[in-house]
Amino acid sequence: MNKITKRITTRLPTSVTVKQTEIESTLRNFIRFCRSESRFILAVFLLHSLLITGCVPQTDGVLGDRISTPEGDFYIDGIEIENARFELNGISNPQNPSMQMPLQPALAYWVREGDHVAAKWDTFEYHWEQEKNFCGFNDNTPVSQDEKCLVCNYCDPIYANGNYTGLPCLGAQPVLSGAQDFLVVADAGFIQTPNPETILSMVGIATNFLGGCNSSYAARDFAPQKSGLYRIFSPTTFITIRGEAKGEANIHVVTSGASMSQKAAYRLNRETIDGIDYWTWTVRGDDFWLENFSPNLRVTDIRILKGKCEPDPTSGKECVSPGEVVKPSRILFLPDFNNTVSGHPQESTNRCYAFPSQTLADGNYINLESCRNTYSTNPNLGTQPRIVTPTYNPDISSTPNNSLRKLTWLIQFDTGEGADANLSPDSPGFDPMPTNTELIIEFTIEAF
Repeated sequence: MNKITKRITTRLPTSVTVKQTEIESTLRNFIRFCRSESRFILAVFLLHSLLITGCVPQTDGVLGDRISTPEGDFYIDGIEIENARFELNGISNPQNPSMQMPLQPALAYWVREGDHVAAKWDTFEYHWEQEKNFCGFNDNTPVSQDEKCLVCNYCDPIYANGNYTGLPCLGAQPVLSGAQDFLVVADAGFIQTPNPETILSMVGIATNFLGGCNSSYAARDFAPQKSGLYRIFSPTTFITIRGEAKGEANIHVVTSGASMSQKAAYRLNRETIDGIDYWTWTVRGDDFWLENFSPNLRVTDIRILKGKCEPDPTSGKECVSPGEVVKPSRILFLPDFNNTVSGHPQESTNRCYAFPSQTLADGNYINLESCRNTYSTNPNLGTQPRIVTPTYNPDISSTPNNSLRKLTWLIQFDTGEGADANLSPDSPGFDPMPTNTELIIEFTIEAF
């Protein structure tokens, strides 16, 4: 088979005001019309319509690549990748370094500097359209009934040996030749910009980009050096990126050392559990969690604050506006929480009581590095460390399933055990927490 590659790389002037989607749609039609000599006059008219609007059509990518077969000529209508996302890659359990930790995919990650993140997707598809046919490719049927609209998914395990002959791949080797076809980029301010930093290029032969397929190819990964919005990105409009994560993730990079710790804060929800008022938090999401944390991180200090959760997109954090510090009596962090505290098998081990002092300047009444397992006014009570992230307990040395079980955080305000909803000197004693109070939990995150 002969493969003839056709690339058009003209540029749009900066003064163009026509919507890009309209240009792309018209351009697609123009290329399709040009494939037939009988439609040449109509194609010229269509191109003229574009020009009089002040636009110069552009095509970046592989739209128009052609393969000739006995059944006729086929043209690439576009490339599509599905469930494009980022995943933490090659992470070892710090309590058991020989054990790799498969972590739940998320829309945002907190990582230790040096941790690796991989670009992943479920499909890498070439969409082939036979000459003089119009294919919607809405259902991604691998081969249409009339074999005129073809979807070649190079992530399919049947192509692991590199044999792409026959339908639907037509013998075409998956190659991206443009210098800017397929990239991982980063925007340092967590807001998408027109000039992101290029982190990783996946152009060239198949081994450069099929590693995202969970296939025999090695995953293309990288170690983020700075916090920001990371994106699987193609400047060409003919590579379509789909999925819940949209090929994006906010990534927060934490450098080792207590002085380099960072803070993450979340809104708490009030619930009555076993007849007791608690304020609770657990990371949202199912297939994709809202956030996930490298096991090379841990929570140290915890503060509870009274106030509204105010997000700041430029920081990539859910809550950034601190409020008035209050004092809880204890905090529990329970995996597989099923709406009961008294009957939970880990209630007695996964808990920390507040330090008895009423006057801690920083408001960190609970420190997971020195958990107090019982209530006591003795400041010298014995303590023990708890190694957890906000989402799960990374100590899987004895119970491996713990690593994938969400933690639910429960904050209790028992005035009989030192809780105080008002730490002002003007309010002596222990004030109960009103049930309608809006509270925030703030974790100090440290790398180790």
